[in-house]
Amino acid sequence: MTKHRGEELSYKDETIANYNAHAELYCERNEDYIESFLKDDVEIFLSRLRGNRILDLGCGPGRDMSYFKGKGFQTIGIDLADNMLKICRRRGLDAAKMDFECMGFKPESFDGVWAYLSVLRLIPKNRTVPVLREIRQVLKSSGIAYFGTIEGTYEGMMEDALYPRTRRWTSEYAEDEMREMLLSIFRVEYFSRVVTPRDSKPISYIHFLCTK
Repeated sequence: MTKHRGEELSYKDETIANYNAHAELYCERNEDYIESFLKDDVEIFLSRLRGNRILDLGCGPGRDMSYFKGKGFQTIGIDLADNMLKICRRRGLDAAKMDFECMGFKPESFDGVWAYLSVLRLIPKNRTVPVLREIRQVLKSSGIAYFGTIEGTYEGMMEDALYPRTRRWTSEYAEDEMREMLLSIFRVEYFSRVVTPRDSKPISYIHFLCTK
């Protein structure tokens, strides 16, 4: 996909505006997501960590960070939506305003990177590989990274029926497409798929656990 600079800024600004507008509602609706759909994968991720430091990319209102903190892990989250960051800080979490397309962390700073419905969902596909390379760089030699996104073929701005009158960028991936891209940067150690109900159309999420 070819985009001009103005269009790139537009997609990002509009997506941030979406999350700012619906931060509290998003937090409320998704608070039990780990327990309902992701508990096994989260425990696999945590069990394979060889240290204590986790970076949560696109941390949102801090749902996953709170879980990691409750398990005794030191977690830093980054996000671009101010209202999401306010919720994180209200919960006593370490969250900073930072773009995962241009992170400022030193190499080998983290034992694990958690990127659930963020890196692979919220930017155009032709911008993803450089971010994956940066993730690999900030991981320690024994580090692991977990990625999750929506399974499908759509790429572009989308209005979510749950959050009306605003749009956000969505990139969907087929399993083989996502696996091939990750294998260009990482070793893939684990895969899972979760299908969640939403009205009459279930949504399929695909997840990969990777090592350097």
